[in-house]
Amino acid sequence: ELNKIIILFVVVMGVLVSTGDFLTTLIFWEYLGVVSFFLILFYDNFLSLRSSIVTLVSSRFGDVCLFLLIGLSCFMYSNYLFCIAIFFLIIFTKSASFPFISWLLEAMRAPTPVSSLVHSSTLVAAGIWFAM
Repeated sequence: ELNKIIILFVVVMGVLVSTGDFLTTLIFWEYLGVVSFFLILFYDNFLSLRSSIVTLVSSRFGDVCLFLLIGLSCFMYSNYLFCIAIFFLIIFTKSASFPFISWLLEAMRAPTPVSSLVHSSTLVAAGIWFAM
């Protein structure tokens, strides 16, 4: 069961970084957050549930910022500094930079292969990849 979810995580990450379509990127960005939730929840106890919810809430905050940035970029009269600030919030959220580092620490409750995937920059690099 764990191996299937890990393979799914790696496939989703691979599709995310190799796609050139914005809509596909957005879909797999969301899918990556959902798969990471289930990876951290694998042990099915209270601490794993708490950790996976912290990760999910942090990921959803970054997603809301992403949708806000998309919405603001549709208007020609939007404030560019505000858009840049939201862009950096998205990057900091996904890459577990300060002050959004709590989800990365909570992800240590996951099984060791999952923690190594998350901490070896597959998930953390998604924020930096998004900046490129």
